[in-house]
Amino acid sequence: MEIGDLKEMIRHTHEQENERKIAIQADTLNAVVLALKCRGTDHGKRMKGVAQGLLQASKVYSCFTKQEQNAIENILDRI
Repeated sequence: MEIGDLKEMIRHTHEQENERKIAIQADTLNAVVLALKCRGTDHGKRMKGVAQGLLQASKVYSCFTKQEQNAIENILDRI
């Protein structure tokens, strides 16, 4: 295996990590929006739980800044 091959593998890995982060961010924010839209219903409660779970997963991958995490948590606390 050559250095060029290793560099390509590393670049590909970084791209996959970035795609994963973006997907988690999008899913989290979509769940928050649905929880807000469906506030007061069973579906809204489920979506709040989904959003909270995704927010925990986002912490593992460092998808959001601490300020963004706090903002999302504040929104979820109000639902």
